[in-house]
Amino acid sequence: MAGVGAMALVLLAMFVPPTDSAQAASSCTGWRSTISPPSSIRVYRTGLGRSVTVDFRRYVLTVMASEWGPHYAVAALSAGAVAIKQYGWYYAMHWRGGRDAAGRCYDVVDTTVDQVYNPNRPIAAIYGVVVDQTWRWFLRKGSLFFLTGYRSGDGICGAQQDGWHLMQRNASLCASRRGESAESILRRYYGADVSLVIPGFNDITGDGIGDVTAVITDASNGDVAATVLSTDPRMPPVAVVTAATVAVPSADPSTAPAATPSPAPAAPASGTASGITAAANDLSGAPLAIIDGATLLGRATADMNGDGRIDLVQALVGLDGTVRIQVMRSTGSGFAPAVTWWTSAPGFLPVPVAGGTPTATLVTGDFDGDGRGDVGIVETVTPSAPGVTPTIAPLTRLLVLHSTGTALTRPVTQWQAPIDLSGSQFLAGDVSGDGRADLIVLRDRGDGTTVALVAASTDRGGLGRLRTAGSVDAPLDALHPLLGDITASGRDSIILGVRTGDDQLALDVLLPAPSGTFATETWWTSQTPFSWAASRLAVADLSGDGRADVVAYVDAGSGNGTTVDRFTSTGRSFRETGWTTLPTLDWGTIQVF
Repeated sequence: MAGVGAMALVLLAMFVPPTDSAQAASSCTGWRSTISPPSSIRVYRTGLGRSVTVDFRRYVLTVMASEWGPHYAVAALSAGAVAIKQYGWYYAMHWRGGRDAAGRCYDVVDTTVDQVYNPNRPIAAIYGVVVDQTWRWFLRKGSLFFLTGYRSGDGICGAQQDGWHLMQRNASLCASRRGESAESILRRYYGADVSLVIPGFNDITGDGIGDVTAVITDASNGDVAATVLSTDPRMPPVAVVTAATVAVPSADPSTAPAATPSPAPAAPASGTASGITAAANDLSGAPLAIIDGATLLGRATADMNGDGRIDLVQALVGLDGTVRIQVMRSTGSGFAPAVTWWTSAPGFLPVPVAGGTPTATLVTGDFDGDGRGDVGIVETVTPSAPGVTPTIAPLTRLLVLHSTGTALTRPVTQWQAPIDLSGSQFLAGDVSGDGRADLIVLRDRGDGTTVALVAASTDRGGLGRLRTAGSVDAPLDALHPLLGDITASGRDSIILGVRTGDDQLALDVLLPAPSGTFATETWWTSQTPFSWAASRLAVADLSGDGRADVVAYVDAGSGNGTTVDRFTSTGRSFRETGWTTLPTLDWGTIQVF
């Protein structure tokens, strides 16, 4: 197993140059990037007495089949897939001088000197699942891309933790007995401060680089369209595609035949290359029109089926309290028509009674760490007024509907507390760094400040108590809240677009640490007029470097459409640059994701 005799080798990781173009002075495969894994690796086949070139994904799958039994817990296998990949990746970058008898170089040996590579071992289906799911993941200690050893272990969860080796049997027990996720296991064995980096946050097109989408409502007929802004390298520098919308002539959209809209012509952004075609870039086919007198509970985005592409989600509430959750899946070249994944019984949301006003908020996040987005409904019931009966105690609860990839399971109460959080804003994201979504609450204190509270996920499948994460000197109605991993730490930060002075925009962040504490910092302050009220913000990893960036859709004024600015994360601050102008995009009704 990787790491047998590798204790000295692992020390080499301490001296890896902290750049994404690191390369040994002389090399074999000579891979340079610490963001994208190599396409192939050179392996010395001891039985053949020569070195061969192997497709890197095939190499990882074969090592899994040779070293990790399919009986291990899935979370442990996912952690193992990361360890195997990064071990080979590291030596594809750092050649140790190995050559076969014919003088051909190799990066790794096919025995326990490195990792066992036996092409005759059958590759179980679960290996393909975990390798695909974790293919873009990589680990860092600080800025160092390090060597990931692993060993068999003694089968005791919590034992043999040296910060450099993943213990296979121990990790499997941590997953099966304690419910630990793959990210928790990786941090347990490689160090609590290790960064698990997953590039391409908010990737809609499936190229591994983040995108942003704006949902626009036609005020004349209520139809809704989705416009996607992409830096997909398969497209021109900026491709803007508007989705055609189709009203669903049915009382229940889930029973209506899928509409086939005419492709909407792609509208190139200002200054982009010509030749953008609807055939290449069309994202049409998302009938989002709200019908039957239903009201919109909320819209959000998440990778609902675990295919690496972000989908659109919306929840509608009928006149009888029925809740319907619809998903518009991204196909990479289009959004599929809306499909109802779950419908409640009538009265799912309580009818208001005297003195009580129930409210609900839609949130999305991977609450169970299975790689698929789940849907959460945060419901708050405020207490009844004095003297009013029946008496209603304050209660806030999070109901979660888990995704199966094609539908949603029945809702379960993931968290609740006897607290009145009416008027608060709710977000879901992984601020604790265990691979599962946490609940984030932004609550106005009433004194001109807002406090951020976090109910962190637990290994038992629920959420813990609300704890204070930090605060900002601004009322809640002066904030645009977002979540994203802006430091490539594997933990989402709370990003706040803050209104300052005379309607100016500033970007403050609450940065989570391994200890669970948060540091509040200002990452960007406008030096020129930049209106907070005229800005709508979204988050995406636009460069694919593992750090989330902020995108601002800005009102260009009556008849002038929308301008788009991006705030690129350097890991310590945001650097603002103009991106594009969208003269036909009406800023007035857009929601951005």
